[in-house]
Amino acid sequence: MRVMGQHPMRIKDFREYLRVVRGLLNGEAVEYTYAGRTREIQFLHRDLHYLNLEQPIPIYVAANGPKACEIAGEFGDGWVTAVGNPAEVKVQRAMIDQGARKAGRKLSDSYLTTALIGGCVLKPGEKLTDDRVIDETGSFVSAILHFAYEIWKDMGKKDELIPPYFANVWDQYLARVEDMSLPEQSRFRQIHDGHCTYLQPGERKFMTPEAIKGSCLVGTPEEIVHQLNDLERLGIQGVSLLPPAEFQRKVFRDFSELVMPLVR
Repeated sequence: MRVMGQHPMRIKDFREYLRVVRGLLNGEAVEYTYAGRTREIQFLHRDLHYLNLEQPIPIYVAANGPKACEIAGEFGDGWVTAVGNPAEVKVQRAMIDQGARKAGRKLSDSYLTTALIGGCVLKPGEKLTDDRVIDETGSFVSAILHFAYEIWKDMGKKDELIPPYFANVWDQYLARVEDMSLPEQSRFRQIHDGHCTYLQPGERKFMTPEAIKGSCLVGTPEEIVHQLNDLERLGIQGVSLLPPAEFQRKVFRDFSELVMPLVR
């Protein structure tokens, strides 16, 4: 939504959306309101087997805020999060459990918890300032930077909202935004350019070791295994790597060949 210059979906609307989708995937007739008219809808042509609802179709809910996490517990079969610090993850998981309790649900061990994250496996002697590391993590780190800026701007420009790993480049980034060529109401198109796909060349200087380490799985294979174990202790069961388009296959290969054998 922010990439389109819009605010995120309101919690009330998000909950209603999930309620309707959950009911439809359960094969139920569900009341659905559109343009002020409420009608009972249901998937058509079930008898023709175009759509298989006999095997459960899970819903994995992406959520970070407390109310959104409650909804993930109410309707979701799993949770996807952009991992913050350990304290945040613990609070988020507690809100998911609270949402489930309110809905009369008890989440099973099959409830999937996944971290959406960038990553890079370091080779001997490599540093976080090396070009290859920035190439493979930059699009994810910059997306987190853009998101942090939007939150900071929308929530009153409070310093406590600045992620610590961006603190040393924050003023420089604000100056970059102010110097963008589009007017403020259209500037989102430049802010989010390359979103999770490539790193804007002008933002390479913001990809500091602190920012990379603070938002990605990065290190030697052994160090990444240690980071994965830390995530597991927080209740995260898996990771969904989001490398830049140009380097996807390289990043996936490094993790599959160098990291996964150490955790089997």
